[in-house]
Amino acid sequence: MLSSALSVCLRYWELFLTVLVIYSAWICPFELAFLRDLPSKLLLVENIVNGFFAIDIILTFLVAYVDSKTHLLVDDRKKIAVRCLPSS
Repeated sequence: MLSSALSVCLRYWELFLTVLVIYSAWICPFELAFLRDLPSKLLLVENIVNGFFAIDIILTFLVAYVDSKTHLLVDDRKKIAVRCLPSS
């Protein structure tokens, strides 16, 4: 279980993902508008970026959070998963 959202490593991870989101938001319109077939190097980069996003989804289920009502650190995996899943 990762300690909490206050961890320095997680802050760097979030910063890294922010850079990847900006990259994706910048490059995707160009790919769709101008590139019919992606060059193999660009396709590799896109797959690596998507891999980092997949890792982030998994990490989201492992990071403890502070409950807004009790202000306690929640590290129970079931509660974290329920919090991450969309409610209907």
